[in-house]
This record gives sequence, structure tokens and C-alpha cells, in this order.
Amino acid sequence: MKSDLIEINRLKLNSLLKINVIGITLGFLPIGIFIGLYAMITGSDNVRINNQPVYGIKALITSIFLSIFVGLIFSFFGSLINWIGLNIYSRFKNIRLRFYPKKPIK
Repeated sequence: MKSDLIEINRLKLNSLLKINVIGITLGFLPIGIFIGLYAMITGSDNVRINNQPVYGIKALITSIFLSIFVGLIFSFFGSLINWIGLNIYSRFKNIRLRFYPKKPIK
């Protein structure tokens, strides 16, 4: 598959935020599922809310929601810092991005 190249002056914050929220949150989700399954199966107290251990199916549900929450927090702050850095960079040089175009529907 051939990639195309575009050159942009600046990247909007909401475009960067969308990419980071999807990538980081979906990246944290398998970790949360694994930790929840581990706590559910072994009875381990590694999932806590208000310093109280959570066990069983509640541990799985809690760890999934906590991983989504942590992913959203990281992506919001990471996107903001990334956007500031890209804005400074774009003052001196244009940003070149490679992407795969959408395939036409036949």
C-alpha cells in the first residue's frame, strides 16, 4: 500500500486530541482488562477504590473503567504538551505527515 505525503503549517488541537485519545485509551484498555482478570481470578487486592480492595467481577469492571479514565487523563495532558511543541516547531518549519489514503468503494 502506497502512502501519501502532505505538508501542513499547523495542526489543530482537536485533530491531535482525537488521535491521542483513541490511541492512548485503547492502549490502556488491554492493561486494565488484564489487571481486572488477574484480580478476579486470583482474588488479589491490586484493584482498589478509596483504599478498599475490590474483588470478583467488580474488580474487572473497576479496572476497565479506571484504565479508560487514566488513558483519557494522559491523552488530554499529552495532547496539550504535544500541541504546544508542534506549534513552536511549526513557527520555523512546516510539518510533513505521511498517511494512507482511504480506498475507494467499488
